[in-house]
Amino acid sequence: MRRRQELKSRQRVFAGMADLHGGEAEAWVATHMLAPDREDPSRLSARILQGFVGLRRLRPDVDACFDFRPAEEPRGPLSQAAGGLEEFYSNPPAQVESGEVAGRRVVRLARGKIGKDAVCDMLSLTRIERAIPRFASSPGRLSGSFALIKTPVKVLHLDIVLPGELVHDSPPELFVFAPGPRACTNVNDRLADLDRVDVPEQVEVLASGAARFEVAAVPNYRRMLEMMAVELGHDLDAMRIHRVSVAYPPFGYEFMSTYRLHADRSSGGGSAGAPR
Repeated sequence: MRRRQELKSRQRVFAGMADLHGGEAEAWVATHMLAPDREDPSRLSARILQGFVGLRRLRPDVDACFDFRPAEEPRGPLSQAAGGLEEFYSNPPAQVESGEVAGRRVVRLARGKIGKDAVCDMLSLTRIERAIPRFASSPGRLSGSFALIKTPVKVLHLDIVLPGELVHDSPPELFVFAPGPRACTNVNDRLADLDRVDVPEQVEVLASGAARFEVAAVPNYRRMLEMMAVELGHDLDAMRIHRVSVAYPPFGYEFMSTYRLHADRSSGGGSAGAPR
């Protein structure tokens, strides 16, 4: 009963915000892949796939802007490709205009070029070498990856893909935060609990099986993950997935999937900030 009631409430919020925001999408995919850096095994390099599948513009009078860079810049070289993924699309590529705002690359749906009934895809791949330390700075410290819902979507697909030996055996946790004064929440700060909300979803751990890569909301998902794994020099089938799937995630809510890296007992480790 609780799940049905919550789903109905989310659907009402989705409909209203889609009209106000002027757009909606079938899915927002946020996939964070981590693997030890080949030149510096004490750090993890990252590939972050994110974007829209089945994006539809509802109101031409409302600007739809998207910032694809990580909200908190990790250390290490960062490069980004907003294009080059079109071969994986199931809909035509979105027609966009891009620019820079306060040093960050912002993408806008092109005005006058996307009709009300047109459906398109827009995906981005961010590459971050030596993004975070391989070991946690202290036992039990949480790391994580997040999705911040800024456009109404019917499905949120949030995956963390990484070698299983990197993480502690304790189960991963899902933290969900309502819009509040703190953005890009630090899950290790208990003050953040003031904005935390309870949801029925949990993190699902998928350790093996080909079905892990079959995601109805994201066509060609395995092919994209294979490309990311090759870049990181890792075997995709040897990695595990921490998956969060949410129907009609509330607009403005922050979903964070967390895990615990092993502590570095030999040297004390370094800061274990998340690629977030």
